Amino acid sequence: MNLHHKALRHFISASVIVLTSSFLIYELIASDRAMNAYMRYIMERADSSFLYDKYQNQSIAAHLMRTFEAPGDPVTAEKRRAFCDAFEAINGTHGVNLTRHNYPALHGTLQTAATQCTDNLDDALLLPAFDQAVSINRSQDDHSHGLGTLELKFRYYVDLNKHYVYFYDLINSRRFAMHRWTFLQKGTMGINRKDI
Repeated sequence: MNLHHKALRHFISASVIVLTSSFLIYELIASDRAMNAYMRYIMERADSSFLYDKYQNQSIAAHLMRTFEAPGDPVTAEKRRAFCDAFEAINGTHGVNLTRHNYPALHGTLQTAATQCTDNLDDALLLPAFDQAVSINRSQDDHSHGLGTLELKFRYYVDLNKHYVYFYDLINSRRFAMHRWTFLQKGTMGINRKDI
């Protein structure tokens, strides 16, 4: 009788081990399949998101290039006067909308190295195209594709040749001002870390 109970106990123990191991192996295989499916989903979305961002960047760049390269209308005396009236200087920084929104034609702040209001007048009158591109970009609908997440990526436009920076939003130029325009010389950014 003792041998019969011992064999039964071994059979039960072996059965429990086999069943438990089978269940664990099944769960590992199912988890692996689920994780692989999830990773494929993530990769597909990442590719789509990357392509969507690339499209957004190229769309804005193309819009700005077309606007800046198109022959413009001559600047009227009224536009020149409005821009020059709004042109100001604070702590060595020149531009418009430096501390308050005093030039309604631009949404944000224009900082320039130019000391005369007429130096960047032609470009300043084209900057509403940047405002329009950013506004359109920020208001695009997602259409349930999961690609159009609201990110405020486009914040400023820098012209290194003409030495001006245009921020889409108003900034307080007493706290941040672009003073150094030798960005790309000697491999340094030329920006004081305290200003960032």
